[in-house]
Amino acid sequence: MYPSNMIVRAFDGSRKEVVGEITLSIKIGPTIFNIEFQVMDITPTYSCLLGKPWIHQVKAIPSTLHQKVKFVVDDRLIVVQAKENMFISKPLVIPYVDSMEETLEVVFQALEIDHVEKISNNGSLVAQMLIKKGYQPGQELGKNAQGVIELLDF
Repeated sequence: MYPSNMIVRAFDGSRKEVVGEITLSIKIGPTIFNIEFQVMDITPTYSCLLGKPWIHQVKAIPSTLHQKVKFVVDDRLIVVQAKENMFISKPLVIPYVDSMEETLEVVFQALEIDHVEKISNNGSLVAQMLIKKGYQPGQELGKNAQGVIELLDF
């Protein structure tokens, strides 16, 4: 293991220092890869993560939906399937401050659209045709730009 100055930012925005880096020979499918890993002093969900450098190196296609990784070695398609479907659930310890005062709780349970003005298909076609012919908003209508300024409502 050799030292590292790398700092990793977690999904929650917190930063974790890397203890060091190590290169390990890992067998993925039928192929052995030398992969550089960041060593961290954390309680991880996974024992190791194959990151972007490895994915780009082997031109792999990972799928979290299908729980598999595909890549080509010596003109052969290699598909590595997860041993079991993984449902990652880890209880988090989240610090909080308890208050003796009564607090106002607001819960939004629905989204309501008040009013949406629907543009008719005819109006949309007319507007597209006018713009295609060079009409600029605010310009008067008519052959010599002597007519009304507003578009007609259909």
